[in-house]
Parts: sequence; structure tokens; C-alpha cells
Amino acid sequence: MNITSEIKKAATPVELMLVMDTTGSMGTTYMAQAKTAAHNLLTKVYGGTLATEPESEYIRVGLVPFSGAVRLDTAASDFNMSWIDTTGAAAVSKLNFSNSAWHNYMAWTQLLNQPWNGCVEARTGSYATDDTAPGSGNTLFTPYFNPDEPTFSNSTSLPNNYLNSYIGSTGTPNETTGITTANCTGWSSSSTSTANLTRRQNNVSKYIAKSITAETNASSSTGPWFNCAKSKLVSLTYDRSKVEAGIDAMTANGSTVIPEGLAWGWRAMSPTAPLTTVGASTSFPQTTIAPYGDARWQKIMVLMSDGENDVLSNGGQLSPLNGTWYSAYGRGKAATNNRFGLTSTQISNFSSNPGVTATALDTKMAAICDNIKAQGIIIYSVGFRVNSTAMQNCASPDTNVNNKHYSYAADGVALAAVFSHIGENVSNTSIYLSK
Repeated sequence: MNITSEIKKAATPVELMLVMDTTGSMGTTYMAQAKTAAHNLLTKVYGGTLATEPESEYIRVGLVPFSGAVRLDTAASDFNMSWIDTTGAAAVSKLNFSNSAWHNYMAWTQLLNQPWNGCVEARTGSYATDDTAPGSGNTLFTPYFNPDEPTFSNSTSLPNNYLNSYIGSTGTPNETTGITTANCTGWSSSSTSTANLTRRQNNVSKYIAKSITAETNASSSTGPWFNCAKSKLVSLTYDRSKVEAGIDAMTANGSTVIPEGLAWGWRAMSPTAPLTTVGASTSFPQTTIAPYGDARWQKIMVLMSDGENDVLSNGGQLSPLNGTWYSAYGRGKAATNNRFGLTSTQISNFSSNPGVTATALDTKMAAICDNIKAQGIIIYSVGFRVNSTAMQNCASPDTNVNNKHYSYAADGVALAAVFSHIGENVSNTSIYLSK
């Protein structure tokens, strides 16, 4: 009788987080290529396919799809509503409404048929670029609520129009709280003045007891979720199948806010709340995320993006009211609590210099990357069809490859090769030796 044995020698087990661009520019073809590359990376890391290697005691893996914002999985076992601002405690929760009592979560509860779907906005100030645990006030995460943008009688509309948002000729109170025919003077259904557009957009009554069209996977699906990632974050887990399914679910949609993808990739690896647990698999029970500097577990993040930071609808479409598409960082021209950090002068001159929002996001991205690396997390970054300076600067040092863990992939074939190389590099240095 022949007896065989397998010896696995643990080296440095890995907590691996994939932060994947799912913006509209990825489209169907490029998204399919990115999915293939991500699946192949996991095959390299695990040393086999999902069917043959569904789990490993040495590998914990997660996924953060991102576009203009990140979507949490409210059905996940590690999700807790205590992280979420449901009372308007955070300053950024009250920026979208004319009524000071209203906040983003309240707006969701007023709709008849669509509950909050897990999308969240960037926190204000330094909280946007760190892993401070949510507790109260501005440390809480604001539910993402993209306001209904105005339309005009000539059928012209801003990108996210999903409710009746102009005053009809009869003065129907569908736009302004308490409006009557008598005080309609000066308000025109076709006016594009800032005053008209702002009042229509910020009005709260248009949401009360209204039903809206349900969200779909189509990139054009307007609603409170517009410009947020279509697919959900997958927390670190021993169960490889959950991440593979998350990769399959990725859908191209929205603009590019890399800092928010990075921020949630970091929070999903951070030992502090909100996400603190590693999901169980068949053989391995739920446990806690390793602390920074742990002698055993190495933390690695793989960031892939096919574009530079951009909230101007593919770089060109300026909103006459908001400046940019709404994103996790709100409106580009927000006069109060501008999360891009724009000055009043930059806001006033926005139409002549809209690139200030991209510059601001690049600055935030650099801060987040530095903060992540300062905690000992290794960042591999991949520019897919774009050779990005910001992506290159984000990568961790590597003395063997141009001094950076950065790669440029000109097409899908190159992306697959780059991801396979990263997978081999991770498996050769961080997981285990077997024979």
C-alpha cells in the first residue's frame, strides 16, 4: 500500500483585498477582462481553482468594487446599522435639503418603495482619509442619497432626474414646500437660473410618499443611488466563493472616485470598526482581522483602475447647478461643507476650471495611500489602459520593479498577465510552501 503525505509550511499568511474599478468607462468588454484577471489572480494565490481550492487557513480575501461611491452589503453578517448616520448627526447628512430637519437617511424613509441600498458617502475632513472607527457625529457614515435633479418644461434635464421637479402652470405643490399659485411669481418651469434650480433640487416635498422606478444594473438607472457602485463590498473571508461571486457581480457604472475605493479597501483590512471580522468558511470559523504589524499576517491591497479621478461625467459634462455629477464627495460646487476642499473662489470660477475636483481627489488619494502604507499594508496598483501618475505614486516601494509595485496594462491580455504576476508574487512570498 502506498502512503502519500503533504507538508505545508506556513510562511506569512495574507489578508488580501482587491479594490476594483467598476466605473462606466469599463463597459462590458473591459469589465469582462477585469473579472477574468481577478479570478486568475485568486487561482494563482490559492494554487488552484475555486473547485479544487475553495479555502485556505493561510488566505483571507475581500473585494471592494468602486465607482462614484462604494456600496456596503447590508445583509452581511458583519454589517451593523450603528455605523450609519440615521439621525442626521453628521454634518454631511444635511446638505441636500431645504428643510433643516431632513437628512439623507430620512429622505430614504420617505420614499414608498425603495429602502436604502447600502451606498455610503465620504466622511468630512480627515475622516474621509483615515480608518477612524464610527461612533458619533461626523465619524458616522452617511447613507448615499443622490438628489433628484431638476428638469424643465422644454424637456432639458440634469443627469439624475427621477421625479417631477418643476412647478407646473397650475402651481401644483410638487416642488416647494407649501407653494401656492399666489407665490409662484418669478418661478418658471423653463428657467435655468441658479435660484430656480437650487429650490427645485433641494425641496423635500417631492420625496414624501413617492414611488420611484426601481434600480437596475443598467448604467443609466437614475435614482438616489445614481453614480454609486452597482455591486457590493465583500468583507475579508476564508470563503473564497463569496469573493469569486462578488467579482462576477461587478457591473460598469458611474464616474471615478479612487479615494473612496481605497478608503473602504483600507477599512475592510483595518482591525478597527466598522469591519472587524473575517468571515467563516466550511473548515475555518469566523475570527477577527489581524492587527497592524501582526507577526503572522501580512496585509496586501491590489488596486486596479482604468482612469484618473473624474466626477465630470467622462471628463466633459458640466452641471450648470452642481458643477459635477453627485458622488461620495457630494457636489463639486457645494458652497457648504465642500468635501473636495474647494475654496469659494474655486467654486465661483468652476466653469472655467472644473479640473479642480480631479486635483482635489488626487490629493486625497495621495493622503489615503500614504496612510495605508504607513500601517504596513503593501499596495500593488495597476493602471488599466491608462498610465497614471497618481496610481504609480500610490504603489508601495519595490526595489525589483522600477522601485514601485505599479504596473501598466495596455489591454485585457496585459491585465491578465499583470494580475497573474501579482498572484504569483503574493503566493511565492506570503502564503505557504507545499510538497
